[in-house]
Amino acid sequence: MAFSLIVVGATGNVGRGIVAAARERDWEVTAVDRDTVGFDALPEEFAGVKTVVGSVADAERAAELAARLDLASADAVVVAVNIPWTPTPVLATTWQQADDHLGPYLRLHLSAATTFLPALSAGAVYLGMGGGMADIPARGMGVVSMAQAAQRMLYRHLEREARASEVLVREVMIRAMVHGFGQPGEPGPGMLGSDVIGERVCDVLVDAKERDVVVVLEA
Repeated sequence: MAFSLIVVGATGNVGRGIVAAARERDWEVTAVDRDTVGFDALPEEFAGVKTVVGSVADAERAAELAARLDLASADAVVVAVNIPWTPTPVLATTWQQADDHLGPYLRLHLSAATTFLPALSAGAVYLGMGGGMADIPARGMGVVSMAQAAQRMLYRHLEREARASEVLVREVMIRAMVHGFGQPGEPGPGMLGSDVIGERVCDVLVDAKERDVVVVLEA
C-alpha cells in the first residue's frame, strides 16, 4: 500500500519540493493550499495529486479543512506554512508590527497541530517546517527569529504530549536560504534547492523514529 502524505502549504517553494519528491517515490499525495491560484498555475506539477483548498489560519478554518481530509488514514502530515516579513531592525519595530507577524505565524502552527494531531493514527508522522533563524540573528530578522524559536519549542512540547497516542512529531529546520522553483541558476553557497529539501524531508518521514525531534537541514 502506498505511503499516504498530506502537505499543507503545498504550492510554496518548500511545499512544492516535498510534493515533487513524494510523487517521485509514488506516494499518494494530498496537496492543501489556501486558494486555487497555485494549483491552477502548476497543473502538470500536481498531476496525480489530490488537491484540497483550505486554511489553518485559525482553529475554525483548520477544523473545516480537517473534516475534508482523511487524516485517520494518513501516514504523514507536513505543515509547510509561513508568514512574510519585511526586514526591519528590532529597535525600529513597534509591538504592533511584531504582533502582526508573531500572532498569525504561531497561530498557523498551533491551529494545525491542535486540529490534526488528535485525528492521526498511531505510527503516523506529524512534521512542521521551520527556519534556522531560530538560532541565527540575521540582520532585520529579529521578529522572525523569535517566531521560529517559539515554533521550535512548540514542536518539542507537541512531541512530548503526542507520545501517548504514538504519533511521531518532528520539526525540520531549514538552516539555509531556499532556492525556489523558477529562480535562475543553481543554488549558491548557503542555499538549498526546493528539490533537495523535498528529498530530505521525505527521508525524515520514512525514518522519523530514528530522528531527533528537531532535524536541521543545512546546505
